[in-house]
Amino acid sequence: MFIVKSGFIWNFLHGDNIIYNLDILSVLYKNFDSLEYNDKRRLCKPIIIILVSIIESVVYDLLLRIKESKNEIPSNIPNLMINDILTKDYNDFSKVLDLCYKYNIFEFKNKEIYKVIHDLRKLRNRIHIQNEKNYSLKREYKAFTFKQKENAEILCEHIFKLFYSKFKRNEEYHLVNDFKFPWDEKIYKKYIF
Repeated sequence: MFIVKSGFIWNFLHGDNIIYNLDILSVLYKNFDSLEYNDKRRLCKPIIIILVSIIESVVYDLLLRIKESKNEIPSNIPNLMINDILTKDYNDFSKVLDLCYKYNIFEFKNKEIYKVIHDLRKLRNRIHIQNEKNYSLKREYKAFTFKQKENAEILCEHIFKLFYSKFKRNEEYHLVNDFKFPWDEKIYKKYIF
């Protein structure tokens, strides 16, 4: 387990809901290592779905901050990005990720990582068992893998740490408790960034 400070959250409800979902993850992770292989594999689906939903929520929270704030738009957000957010509709996670790619808001050295996030987004949408979007892997047990789980963990960790360091609010505006992540902290720079 490790903690990331929540001082970058704009909307209390977003932060509170993130904490709730991290609590759900802590239950799923509680005995993960002691489970048999097939049981671990089955837990990959709910874990990935929750992690990607958390990533989406924290990015949406930043966009909302830019839309609603008068005085607290982070100075390190490019003006062109601010203008895009204020003049276009970003209610679809795919469009949000395209915006993040355009301005490399996640600061990936290799922008191909955005493809990994888009793949995770598509996988999260596989919550619909019938696979109406025709995701390429037809069998869910082949789609929700340990590797995808690890990718979601690494990306979630990276984005939260980055947002805290780049978009931190004044101390008096820290709205929610800090975020407790239920896996061992990764040294993500050695991974895909």
